[in-house]
Amino acid sequence: MAAEDLTLDLLAFRPFWRLAAALRTRVEAIIGAWEEAVRENLPAADELTLQQLRNSLPLVLEEIAHAFASSTPKATRELIEGSKSHGTTRFHENYSIRELVVEYRLLRRIVIEQLAEELGEDLDTETMVALNMALDAVLQSGVVTFTNHLQQQILAAAEIQSKYLSFLSHDLRNHLSQAVMQIQLLSAKLAKAPEYAETVAGIESVKRAILRTTAGMDRLLEAEQLRHGSANLDIHTVHLSQLLLEVSQQWQYEAQLKGLELRVEVPDGAKVLSDERLLTLVLQNLLGNAVKYSSAGTINI
Repeated sequence: MAAEDLTLDLLAFRPFWRLAAALRTRVEAIIGAWEEAVRENLPAADELTLQQLRNSLPLVLEEIAHAFASSTPKATRELIEGSKSHGTTRFHENYSIRELVVEYRLLRRIVIEQLAEELGEDLDTETMVALNMALDAVLQSGVVTFTNHLQQQILAAAEIQSKYLSFLSHDLRNHLSQAVMQIQLLSAKLAKAPEYAETVAGIESVKRAILRTTAGMDRLLEAEQLRHGSANLDIHTVHLSQLLLEVSQQWQYEAQLKGLELRVEVPDGAKVLSDERLLTLVLQNLLGNAVKYSSAGTINI
């Protein structure tokens, strides 16, 4: 075997009989030392966790020993595959990724100490490489499995949240649309009587608040679609002067209440190839934040 292949193929293509025998001899000692170390370093580990540790560790150690005794890649692949169960178990026990890595670090130290003691000598470089390759395979397989479960959990939670937001938005939109219709009818009736001018102004303010709410829900749903990559793009020529004027008008009332001036400066004939709906979403968010977090002065677009 070429020297440069040492860390790539050593475990898979060369047997280490003494390591395999020493590991099988020290299984009980390793389990006892690891359990004690876990109790000391991870005080949150309960008895059920430790019991599952005792139940699963012998199989992991036997797979490591089998990989040491084998001269074919199959045993190493079986070791990697078998180590996945540890990551799955720890995920369902609500471990954190830090706690999982601490467990593996403890295992590495204890296995190396126990094998050196069993063999009665310091482990040479080649043996240490093989031993660390086996432990790295266990660690990587367990951690990758753990993070895969975690990713699936996060995606499922995000999907539930997205569906809830979509349902909530649709339901609220229906009710708010009915409310806006009633408000418009009431405003039209009261507008005929001059003595209700102040009341009409208040009603119009309520209507604007409802429309802002529905617009905000639209932006939220658009953002969710973009996050999931499900937004359909409609690319065409967008005239910026008209678009920016419309967006600025949406925030004109709030800006005036705060004493802010909105100034739109667009070169004549300015246009872009874009999705007007999504471009509007971006501009609404930017301008909305500018109005919300400004207390005085001019907002230039």
